[in-house]
Amino acid sequence: MRCVLVLLGATVLACGGCEAARVDPTAAREAGSLASAETLAGPLRVCSGGHVRPIFEELLPAFEAATGAEVAYQTGSSGRMLDACRRGTADLYVAADLRHVRALERADQVAAKMPLAHHRLAILVRAGNPKHIRDVADLARPDLRVYVEDPAGCQIADATRRLLDAHHVTVGSAEVRLQGEAPNARSAARFIRAGHLDATFVWDSMAGGPPDGTEVLRIPPEANVTVNLVAVVPRSAAQKALAERLIRFLRSPRAEAVWRRFGFRPGPP
Repeated sequence: MRCVLVLLGATVLACGGCEAARVDPTAAREAGSLASAETLAGPLRVCSGGHVRPIFEELLPAFEAATGAEVAYQTGSSGRMLDACRRGTADLYVAADLRHVRALERADQVAAKMPLAHHRLAILVRAGNPKHIRDVADLARPDLRVYVEDPAGCQIADATRRLLDAHHVTVGSAEVRLQGEAPNARSAARFIRAGHLDATFVWDSMAGGPPDGTEVLRIPPEANVTVNLVAVVPRSAAQKALAERLIRFLRSPRAEAVWRRFGFRPGPP
């Protein structure tokens, strides 16, 4: 029994710790053991964006140990994971970008779906908040350099634009450079730490906490945007029943504790 992690554009790696996974009786009851006569069509193919990778690296080996199933886990950009569903090479897709879920639904490619967890936006600033930013409305101040990702790029960009529109806030583009580089969603924190940007938006579920030299300003739920992480079983899935069993496991009390530890809120809002 072996959990296989596939990084798109990289080689196939065995998750260290998958081999040593022990059967937890509680996990076994939650996941449901496979009947000995059940024939599996190869490993269960699971894909997600990289933001939930630490969670799945912890939970998937437990699911394997509890069920006897083998899981092949693939992580990469949401768009590439969507392509895996369309090609018929995924049994379960965990989507953070609901635009992709809607695209699959329009094409009648969804056999089942279930919300797993949700998170919200937060404001990332330099440690100590030297610009004294208090809330979303403050980001319209002319003295602030705020980075906002192109809405066509990813789910956080789309959520950010919806949040700014709801608050009637317009943020000017931040024309800055750091060592000749313009900021993007991955590098904005480095620009903030260096003092070249004052703020950007991040998910409040940032795994491992904010980068060194930065801090997160929470936005109240009633003034925020909530985004669901949804598990989708494509119609082309070879192992629909096993995929749905994994969804139940990912909604179990044991899994909910892991979601919370990584800053997510289990279930729908």
